[in-house]
Amino acid sequence: MVLADGSPRTVQTWDWHDTLRAAMTVVSWPGVCTFTEAGVVGKIGVNSAGLGVHFNVLRHASDHADIGVPVHVVARRILDEASTVEEATDLARSARLSASSVITVVTADRARCLELSPAGVGVIDPADGVLWHANHFLDAALAPGERTTEDVSTTFARGSWLRAHTAELGAADLSARARALCAHTEDGAAVCAHPDMSLPPHERWESLATISLDVVAGRLHVHTGGPCSVTPESWQTFTVRPAAPAR
Repeated sequence: MVLADGSPRTVQTWDWHDTLRAAMTVVSWPGVCTFTEAGVVGKIGVNSAGLGVHFNVLRHASDHADIGVPVHVVARRILDEASTVEEATDLARSARLSASSVITVVTADRARCLELSPAGVGVIDPADGVLWHANHFLDAALAPGERTTEDVSTTFARGSWLRAHTAELGAADLSARARALCAHTEDGAAVCAHPDMSLPPHERWESLATISLDVVAGRLHVHTGGPCSVTPESWQTFTVRPAAPAR
């Protein structure tokens, strides 16, 4: 949610395989602080220019196995080089991609979802100050190439749930905002995911982290686990260091 007073409020879950819990890490360089995984250059983070990014995986019919710029490299380059939403958009459009993801770019007064795919970059701007995204395409030109289906993903149910709960998700209190994501399978949408241990490891999904950005203060708030276990004391807060002076 982007507010007129220059205090955007953001929150997301990071869902991945439960077997990869130990791979999560937060890495900080001068000018950039990012939540990521071992061996991945960047994912969800903030920079010292007052810009931050959220990150979600997408699947598109144009995805292919040829060489392309990794989507995580695009996210990291945006953190390294962009200070505005327009600069981030230009950087995303400059990359030749082989896979899809959505990078949600946030500054003090703007936000935009950049839907990346080899077929092009779609742009989703806020409606009435609200911006949400799950794991499926929203851009009208890219949505027909959606590869994710309801039989393998809960993304469409989660998207509908998010749209219906935007007021709660814009809460000023960080923990209240995160707890607003507390919807499970029995609630009709597994926004807060727990692994089904009867499934093989590659089919088990868990909300491994709950993350919020404060781009005004340059802070990354991370809770290890899903939103249903958030408490005011469970947050770890990381502050971006100033960028190195130009040479």
